[in-house]
Amino acid sequence: MGRHLEFTGRGRALFFITVKNLLLKILSLGVYQFWAKCRVRRYLISNFSLQGSAFEYIGTGQELLFGYLKAMAFVLFPLALLYALAAVVGGVFEAVLSFLLAVGLVYLSFVGRYAALRYLLSRTRWRGIRFFLHGSPWRHAGALLLQGALFTLTLGILYPFFRNTRLSLLLNNAALGSGHFRYTGRGRDLLLPFLLTILLLPVTLGISWVWYHCREYRYVTQHLSFETITFDTQISTWTLLRYYVTNFLLLVVTLGIAYPWTVTRRLHLFQRHVVMIGELDGDTLLQLNVSHPTTGEGISEMMGSGWV
Repeated sequence: MGRHLEFTGRGRALFFITVKNLLLKILSLGVYQFWAKCRVRRYLISNFSLQGSAFEYIGTGQELLFGYLKAMAFVLFPLALLYALAAVVGGVFEAVLSFLLAVGLVYLSFVGRYAALRYLLSRTRWRGIRFFLHGSPWRHAGALLLQGALFTLTLGILYPFFRNTRLSLLLNNAALGSGHFRYTGRGRDLLLPFLLTILLLPVTLGISWVWYHCREYRYVTQHLSFETITFDTQISTWTLLRYYVTNFLLLVVTLGIAYPWTVTRRLHLFQRHVVMIGELDGDTLLQLNVSHPTTGEGISEMMGSGWV
């Protein structure tokens, strides 16, 4: 029989954390935002547990701040100078440079997302063992940029391939100490469902997209494993649709105040419907002597594309 991750977080507790964070960000003129993000992460991650052992988040606001400052100095400032140079020179040079900079920003957004997840995982522990994300953010971004170009040239038809490439690069490089995740999904398996979804979008008033999202969610979960554990979910389209609608109504009716409750509802949904099949012997996991990021996710923070 399968087991579930346990999640005990509550929207009310997260709401009070959010209010306190907001007040401190106002008083600090926004500087506290890095420590605020850490408080939210620490609350959410520490409320997950597996086999009786809670997860931990050990990142700090100082690391996030230094990562942000480093990105501003070595990424944003040079880009701003290039844009200024293009505007001064003008003509064909401006058009070419503007195009290259736009592509560069997309590339950097991919780099930033990967590096941000690598930092987040490196600061998350279970039974004292850290998660880790192997691989280079730069190579990861290059693969996604190529897939993204094909996705654009085919007017979005290759969306399942783009998504699967991204998931494969992330999941197959993820590890918990000496234990590794493995993902065996293929984009072509979801191509026909995706095309059917697009054809049915006008007829179903968008509901077919929820059906596809649900199918993709089940597919990815069922093709993921960790050491001796496999994963499964039987979440239905109706369950997912009801979740989307109720969360949307909560946000509209409360003018966004209910956002903390929508976050915990999403995590409870994940916890209830994802099943782990098999037993994990935590004593066999070893802490690897690998280098970890020393600062937080500067590029993604700067571009507003970071993780929670």
